[in-house]
Order: sequence, then C-alpha cells, then structure tokens
Amino acid sequence: MAQLLPIKIKIADREYPMEVEVEEEAAIRANGKWINQQLKKYREAYSIDDKQDLLSIYAIDCTMQKTIVEKEKSHITQVVEDKMQQLERLIDSVL
Repeated sequence: MAQLLPIKIKIADREYPMEVEVEEEAAIRANGKWINQQLKKYREAYSIDDKQDLLSIYAIDCTMQKTIVEKEKSHITQVVEDKMQQLERLIDSVL
C-alpha cells in the first residue's frame, strides 16, 4: 500500500490540504504552481481580479484543451486502425 503524505497546495491564495502518494508529491506541487501561473496570465490578459472568475476561465481553458486532445487522439487512433487494416490486407494477399 502506498504511503500517503499530508501536504498543502496553495491555489488562488487559498490553501488546500491533501494527502498524496509520496511519488506524486512533486507532480502535484508542479501542477499547483502551473495553475497559479495560468491564473496570473489570465489576470494580466483580461484585467480580472476576481479569483472565482479566473478559476472559471482556467476551467474552461482546461476543458477545451482536453476536448482538442481527445479529438486528436481519436483521429490518430483512426489513422492507426486504417494502417493496421491495410497491413492485414497486404499480409493476407501475400499469404
């Protein structure tokens, strides 16, 4: 069983206590830092100071990026499947 480590992550000037696996601590802290950097970027770009608004914009951006990645993954999967079918037909024609 993985050992859990109690940590606090500060996002948008609010601390969030968490228990994380030791191996995940660095990644979680890096993600917290990334989120705060993004919020700062949005605050400067849109002149918005309200933390809730900034978090909402970040949530929208994250879901849009997720949607784009899922579409790309689906396209790549389809291309790979098509190539596999072509290879199978080629192998079948040789045999």
